[in-house]
Amino acid sequence: MTVDNILKIIDETHSLAIKSMIQKNLSEYMSVFADELLYKQLNGKIINKKQLTKDTEKYFSRVLSVKSNYKRINHKLETCKFSETLIQEAEVTIRVFIFFRKKWKVLRKGIYKWSMSNQEWKITEVDILEEQIS
Repeated sequence: MTVDNILKIIDETHSLAIKSMIQKNLSEYMSVFADELLYKQLNGKIINKKQLTKDTEKYFSRVLSVKSNYKRINHKLETCKFSETLIQEAEVTIRVFIFFRKKWKVLRKGIYKWSMSNQEWKITEVDILEEQIS
């Protein structure tokens, strides 16, 4: 498999994740992540897929709308492993209490490590390096 083919598959998976986030489809969104996921948050705390699923479910329950995109800064391919540094931009509107809405922008930089398992690329590690919320 060529690097271009792998990049195409990874980009399609990112598109699936964004679509799932917009539709608040938790199971489809979480399918992007490997069961052995290690997700390092900006504060240094490392969570697993089970905790990320709980956090995402809570987040989805409050989200009214989301727009998201990403830019790949760099990438590296090794045997059955792929690593990329992304800048993600999102605009999120959430429900605050019953009647109020809050809108904010998130700019996040992170390293995403993928592994090939059962003929599928899955995210196995995330390391959030920077995050700005405005």
